[in-house]
Amino acid sequence: MSEYYVFNTEQEAINAELQIRQLGNFPLVGVNAATGEPSQEGLTTAWAVPQERLDGKWVFPRVPENLRNEHAGSVQAFNDANTFTIENYSADWFPQEEVF
Repeated sequence: MSEYYVFNTEQEAINAELQIRQLGNFPLVGVNAATGEPSQEGLTTAWAVPQERLDGKWVFPRVPENLRNEHAGSVQAFNDANTFTIENYSADWFPQEEVF
């Protein structure tokens, strides 16, 4: 199951994602698989993009457990600075795409 941070407002989600981005030293530069050299084409600029659920709450994927364990101090700072719940992903969070 995929775990998600759940926030009451868009701004709370944006602020939390920005904190993760800063703690993770984003942007991250990718590596060209053929040459092994750094590549701007693989540039990752954010941890996630917050999305609004049908119930009006805002979500994005939780940082994986191995990274949370590796950076326990940063996790505590994140937890102290943000108000959220953690929920397992549910397909009914978002509108169903219409099939034509």
